[in-house]
Amino acid sequence: MEPLGMEMNISQQHSSDPLPFARSYQLEALEKAIKQNTIAYLETGSGKTLIAIMLLRRYAYLIRKPSPFNAVFLVPQVVLVEQQADAVEMHTDLNVGKYWGDMEVDFWDDAKWKQEIDKYEVLVMTPQILLNGLRHGFFKINMIKVLIIDECHHARGKHPYASIMTEFYHRQLEAGVSDLPRIFGMTASPINTKGANSADGYWQKIHELETIMNSKVYTCVSESVLAQFVPFSTPKFKFYQDMEIPYVLYARLVQELNVLKVKETDNRCTGFQHECSLDNLDLEASAAESTRRKISKIHSALIHCLDELGVLLALKAAEYLSCYESEFLMWGKLDVFGEKIVRSYSVDAFHAIGSCIPSGTCIFLLWRVSNMVLKDIRCIIFVERIITAVVLQSLFSELLPKYGNWKTKYIAGNNSGLQNQTRKKQNEIVEEFRKGIVNIIVATSILEEGLDVQACNLIIRFDPSPTVCSFIQSRGRARMQNSDYLLMVKSGDFSTHSRLKNYLTSGDVMRKESLCHASDPCSPLSNDLCDEEFYHVASTGAFMTLSSSVGLIYFYCSRLPADGYFKPTPRCIIDKQMGICTLHLPKSSPIQTVCVKGNFKSLKQKACFEACKQLHQIGALTDNLVPDIVVEEKDAEEIGKESYNDDQPIFFPPELVNQDAQESMTEYYCYLMELKQNFGYEFPVHNIILLVRSQLEMEAISVESCNAFVELPPELCDVIMSPISISTFYSFTFLPSIMHRLESLLLATSLKKMLLDHCVHNVLEAITTKKCLESFHLESLETLGDSFLKYAVCQQLFKKHQNHHEGLLSIRKDKMISNTTLCMLGCDKKLPGFIRDEPFDPKGWMVPGYHCGRYILNEETLNTRKIYDSGRRKLKSKKVADVVEALIGAYLSMGGEVAALLFMNWIGITIDFRNIPYERHFEVQAEKIVNVQHLESLLNYLFQDPSLLVEALTHGSYMLAEIPGCYQRLEFLGDSVLDYLITRHLYNKYPGISPGLLTDLRSASVNNNCYALSAVKAGLHKHILQSSQKLYKHIKETVESFQELSLDCTFGWESEKSFPKVLGDVMESLAGAIFVDSGYNKETVFRSMRPLLEPLITLETMTVHPVKELNELCQKKHYEQRKPIVSHDNGVSSVTIEVEANGEVLKHTSTASDKKMAKKLASKEILKSLKGANFC
Repeated sequence: MEPLGMEMNISQQHSSDPLPFARSYQLEALEKAIKQNTIAYLETGSGKTLIAIMLLRRYAYLIRKPSPFNAVFLVPQVVLVEQQADAVEMHTDLNVGKYWGDMEVDFWDDAKWKQEIDKYEVLVMTPQILLNGLRHGFFKINMIKVLIIDECHHARGKHPYASIMTEFYHRQLEAGVSDLPRIFGMTASPINTKGANSADGYWQKIHELETIMNSKVYTCVSESVLAQFVPFSTPKFKFYQDMEIPYVLYARLVQELNVLKVKETDNRCTGFQHECSLDNLDLEASAAESTRRKISKIHSALIHCLDELGVLLALKAAEYLSCYESEFLMWGKLDVFGEKIVRSYSVDAFHAIGSCIPSGTCIFLLWRVSNMVLKDIRCIIFVERIITAVVLQSLFSELLPKYGNWKTKYIAGNNSGLQNQTRKKQNEIVEEFRKGIVNIIVATSILEEGLDVQACNLIIRFDPSPTVCSFIQSRGRARMQNSDYLLMVKSGDFSTHSRLKNYLTSGDVMRKESLCHASDPCSPLSNDLCDEEFYHVASTGAFMTLSSSVGLIYFYCSRLPADGYFKPTPRCIIDKQMGICTLHLPKSSPIQTVCVKGNFKSLKQKACFEACKQLHQIGALTDNLVPDIVVEEKDAEEIGKESYNDDQPIFFPPELVNQDAQESMTEYYCYLMELKQNFGYEFPVHNIILLVRSQLEMEAISVESCNAFVELPPELCDVIMSPISISTFYSFTFLPSIMHRLESLLLATSLKKMLLDHCVHNVLEAITTKKCLESFHLESLETLGDSFLKYAVCQQLFKKHQNHHEGLLSIRKDKMISNTTLCMLGCDKKLPGFIRDEPFDPKGWMVPGYHCGRYILNEETLNTRKIYDSGRRKLKSKKVADVVEALIGAYLSMGGEVAALLFMNWIGITIDFRNIPYERHFEVQAEKIVNVQHLESLLNYLFQDPSLLVEALTHGSYMLAEIPGCYQRLEFLGDSVLDYLITRHLYNKYPGISPGLLTDLRSASVNNNCYALSAVKAGLHKHILQSSQKLYKHIKETVESFQELSLDCTFGWESEKSFPKVLGDVMESLAGAIFVDSGYNKETVFRSMRPLLEPLITLETMTVHPVKELNELCQKKHYEQRKPIVSHDNGVSSVTIEVEANGEVLKHTSTASDKKMAKKLASKEILKSLKGANFC
């Protein structure tokens, strides 16, 4: 790919006519492309992109919206997406969409892609995105009118270009489909190999490309035609004498590097040189293997430098690799100790090589370019390896400033894992090169395609080009007149010299052969490329082949639930003698094992293919052949985007509205309000009689009433002013507060009548937020309702979706009970209008029935009941969700679970888990796997189905085939059961507790550290079935920590470490196992699990979480609490807490394995300092 190649300033033209500045060969190529599928074989810089743009202009009338058709422009590298899209936008009026992997397009669904296809006319993307889209049925090949393939010489083997053509284009072509896209390929060389020995050999390779692209090659008659428009660099051979390292020195260095490598990766290291080895570090197997691979890569790079570059550059390589501050260094996802070993090896290698260079020796690199000094040199040096690029750049940066102002940088990919140069950094270097800030770039093949630097005047092939295409493309980077293309060849290397000479003549040979066969028709694709077994989903068009099924099964497994101790991946076991392949899927997969027979070469593909088919048939793969969790996550994301209007009404009870003041005869209901004076004052208060025109609900307001009433004709009544006592005036000062409470009670009564006919007296509490500053608020009921809601939903999902893994169940649960969902349901039932969310201000109180412009009441009807809207206010969505949970808690506390379920059904959460049968398919001999008798004794429960114990104790890392599942589903269920049981226990035990205290009690009891310590206390960690070395190590540390703490209880916040979640999960999964085995009897669960959790928390033993305690103290004392500073380094989190109290700044930084624990520890230290300074 190259840009347009036009140096003039061009105004945009958007007609379908060819662009007026197009060259003759470009117009000729366009004519060919309009008539037939075409591959434009033209030199770099000749303007192939312009031909593609003119073709798009010609087809624009077919793809303009609202047309359902599109054009797709494929580029092989991400960096080219922006470049080619900009070119299309510059010269057309078409809407252009840009796509690459970092946009997380792998997780887009059909609806998202439809939005993009409907919006844009030209889609510019990397080929894997289109291939995935076609395979999943998001794209249809016959809906693409033009398919442009940049650098199409890659279309061979299993490259995405080739797969697009073989799996979709050619299949449709063979089926007789006519409305296929126009194909336009672009390349500077139709051959992407080392070339051929004859003209026929070249034609054979060109013919292969034409066949797979179903296109004919267009090219110019000779290079001279292009030379009129495009400058060509002059190839020159530069022979050099190879100054080999003396063998004795070379052998010594290789020996030392080998010894160092063994020391770092084996337990035979000498203690005085290295503190630890991989073996005695007790690393996880995968981490140890990753460390070994990294050391091997560094070792290989250093040996290569010794072989090819000499001792000095080998020393610079070791220096670069050992530099901790290196901007581009990327160790990968290594254990902290693994990284230490890798760096230790690099440092020792640097010292070993450095000791072989005599002190005082100065080695200079004398570099002569074209026998003259260039003031404005722009040079690209192409090398094969990343390490070569790094060390040459280092050497030039050290030496060249002594002779001039030339600046050198390097650009390389990151496939080797030796460095991590970002795409942004690479683009910055290229831009500096264009401007002349950087004069020399040392680059790997990453710059052979796509770089447009017309000022480049020198290309040096430090390492020979591996292919014809690489040779032609790197030569084409030099775009200035009289530029040079230097080919460095070792003296006496006749093989390389001969190969490069063939490359020089290959262009003419390929042009000649292409022209000779220009009139030949395209050949049909061979059967071995087109007849691969496939699976097709008719409803969506999704498509899978044997080869693509491997990637799909790995993608499916990657979306299964995982933790820090195992990564769910498929495991393939092949019996070569029997010709059998057994594919083992992770334990959270609904299908565990797939066994196939067949050809040894394709056995793994066949097993993956069969597994994908079975997963689709049971719904684990959707009809688009994507993991079901991807769709669920997308749905959940869409729910989270639901808009909410925070401008909500304020309802007013109809009982207090003066409905018709003109009536002469009016019936009033009289109510005596007795005021109990619980305080001393010089004036007593009097009772007050309330007269209203509507009969009030007595149970709702808890006041004594006077049932007598009298009707007085208005004409017989006079207003008589008589002396009023101070006590009477004083009593009336309480009237606004009394009427405000009465108004709230009447609203609660109205809401209750709308809901259910149950005797529920705490609706007012459920609709009153903490912001009201009342003696009661919804927090306790919300806590209770939240736990019951989760319990009910989790139980239903567990039984209803018996093939769903924990990840899917969790997403479905979150969708049902998220704040967004609850808010939407609450708004549908008009709950926001009933919510009390402001403290009462007597000064703003208005006498009921008084009419004023500011207090206009608008009548509404809710469920056939009359209500009044007295105004608007801002109300956060979470407040609405909290009230829904609090109302669930209110109905649960007063009417029991049946009432709570009826309310949930009314609000829109349908729960019916009682009528769903649950079937288990978990056949194991439990007694042979776990100590059933001991565990039953520990839990004080006899299992009817002991296999539940096996399931509850099996971690996902335990991949033995005889156990068909892990604890994740039971943990999902048990988590909600334990949470509800403990919350209910605390709520019932402390019925009059202040709302915030219940939340504190619950959070101190229901958390992973509490459960983990309980598991260790009971010895459950000894029975967990797992095969993770890392988990074993962390459990061991937890046991040691528990023994050191000598805790009498497991609740609270005393621990200063985060314990493995697995330990807490097992407590929850055991609760889930008992729940299922007992026929979903939660009382049985509580009886069994309670002894393990004893002693349970009480008000006397409770401590507040340090973070909450610090926040409340700062609010109370008006201390300034600054925003915490959080940092992460090598898997360790650091949090700095800073508080200014009484003019003194208190600051503390804590580190831990996770941010929450670090914040807790830092808060605890700040609290200690505040208390020590008597600031509390």
